[in-house]
Amino acid sequence: MLSSAASLVFCCTVCVADEPQTGLVWLENVEQAVQQAKAENKVVLASFLGPDWDASSRAVREDVLHSQEFAEYAKPRFVCVEISFPGLRPVSPERCKYNIDLKNRFQVDTYPSLILLDVNGMPYAQVDGGSAILDAHEWIGQLQLTFRVKEKFDALMQDAQSSRGMTRAALLAHGVELIPENLQLCYEPVMREIVKIDPEDILGFAKKLDKLVRHRDQSAMLDLLRDLVRDQKFEEADVMVDKMLSSPDLLPEMRQKLLARYQMHRYAVRKRDMRKAYEILKAAYDAAPSSEMAPKLKEQLARMRIYVE
Repeated sequence: MLSSAASLVFCCTVCVADEPQTGLVWLENVEQAVQQAKAENKVVLASFLGPDWDASSRAVREDVLHSQEFAEYAKPRFVCVEISFPGLRPVSPERCKYNIDLKNRFQVDTYPSLILLDVNGMPYAQVDGGSAILDAHEWIGQLQLTFRVKEKFDALMQDAQSSRGMTRAALLAHGVELIPENLQLCYEPVMREIVKIDPEDILGFAKKLDKLVRHRDQSAMLDLLRDLVRDQKFEEADVMVDKMLSSPDLLPEMRQKLLARYQMHRYAVRKRDMRKAYEILKAAYDAAPSSEMAPKLKEQLARMRIYVE
């Protein structure tokens, strides 16, 4: 989960990451990296980090990505890009928009995250850090597994080219399911073809596509909401929060974020009603108790229990 500061001001770096002493170059533009990867027959490795507000990102950046061991593994295989979200530091609007657009395109919600893209700029694998800090050797092991995923994906897509009907749909579906869920909407044309071939939704891709589209659209709404809060337009933000919370189409994870990041802020910080804030935090936890955010919400609930006892 983002820190409170990062959730209110979630911006992006102006320049490429400081060059490590390893000689491994980190670009700041994915499109440039894709062009270079195509010319050199490599894979694009895009790192999404919050190094000045997220301890895991900072540790992975310093101890893994900028290590000599990682550089020696990465140089012949990857064109590397760093997409960094520094939180409160002032940055250019252009760089901020570019990085936010990338975050939304790949639906990145975990930091640090490494996303692998092929020479056509299509993502096919993701390795997350989370709270389990691994050393460079273990990260390299995780990245090696992604090449196997790509081989299986390419084989399924190749088989699908010579197939028709539900056989083709099943091969395409199997391929898409190898891709992490947050990246699957990058293959929206393939998913829509599956839905067209399978009008009875035997493969379940109509439901899957609907959920992914709603997640994308609701994530975009959260970005608008973040901007309103950043600009201290609290009345407009409150209206948007209330409207989104009243929607029957709101996904449980999005309800959780709205309650935990915005509705609770309204009562805890602006209205100083800690009892109400506790109730909202409890509702946030209950909205999606198995989510990635839930354990930290549970910790917050334990700390805030003093206000209701």
